[in-house]
Amino acid sequence: MSIGEAARLAGVTARYLRGVARHHEQHRGEIDQAVTAGRQPRRAFLEAHRGTKNRWLVTREHLAEFLERRRPPAVRVAYDLTLTTEKSLGVLALLGDASTREAVLGSIQAGNDWALGWLEDRAVGRIDGKP
Repeated sequence: MSIGEAARLAGVTARYLRGVARHHEQHRGEIDQAVTAGRQPRRAFLEAHRGTKNRWLVTREHLAEFLERRRPPAVRVAYDLTLTTEKSLGVLALLGDASTREAVLGSIQAGNDWALGWLEDRAVGRIDGKP
């Protein structure tokens, strides 16, 4: 079968399967030695061959062996936040005296802390499956 069809069956991208097939093609000797010695190769590999027009082909048996060996990557959900403030507050903090600067920066920090706390309360609930 084609790499595209194999990717649909495996639930991965064709690009990923082409990469692991290429890895096997380039490191076949090392992989065979590791398997013969009873060791698991460090990187994923897929036994495939190039057909007409240099397109990758894989058998169902080799795809099944790949899926049995495969360790899916760990997935972590994260937020990338940028908390901004009004320019006028930044100007006030820069141009004001020490007590004004301290009050403005403290207010900005308190607002950021509140916003992150609010998000953490709701995000943890989503991760844990709780409302």
